[in-house]
Amino acid sequence: MASTRELTAREHRVQERLERKIGGICQMYLDGSTLRQIAAVHRTSHETIRQILNSHRIATDHTRERKPGYKYTDTLGYTRVFLGIGQPGATKNGWVLEHRLIMREHLGRELRKWEVVHHRNRDKGDNRLENLELTSVTDHSTCMACPYYGFYIKATGQQGLDKKAVSLIDLTT
Repeated sequence: MASTRELTAREHRVQERLERKIGGICQMYLDGSTLRQIAAVHRTSHETIRQILNSHRIATDHTRERKPGYKYTDTLGYTRVFLGIGQPGATKNGWVLEHRLIMREHLGRELRKWEVVHHRNRDKGDNRLENLELTSVTDHSTCMACPYYGFYIKATGQQGLDKKAVSLIDLTT
């Protein structure tokens, strides 16, 4: 049989401090802070914060109920919108890329899997309808950015990228 011992005064203080810290983490999350924001304050990883919250039965982003229309910017710079689980055009978790949603609403129909919504100015956060262009996967894959001259290079469909197969449009003006 295992015996339990009394905590020393120092161990008791450490335990109380830890409980206060965990209580503060839980409260920060319930007040709307993200896992990464809390992790930065407490100098730990967001995964550790997620584990602490889960151990206290607090639903994290993956399990928390979201309201349709909630937005966030992902690590690639795209804005994602929560539509709800099971909604057409959304992922299995209920998210859709905002630029695809805008084009879908503009056209009044669902986008096909082979259709790509291209950002004309290459700014993934600029989802104005004037900046969006509907294209196919094959046409979009022939578009490239020239990082040295600020030109937008679009292949015309011929094999290779020789001078005759490329049209240059200066985006700097």
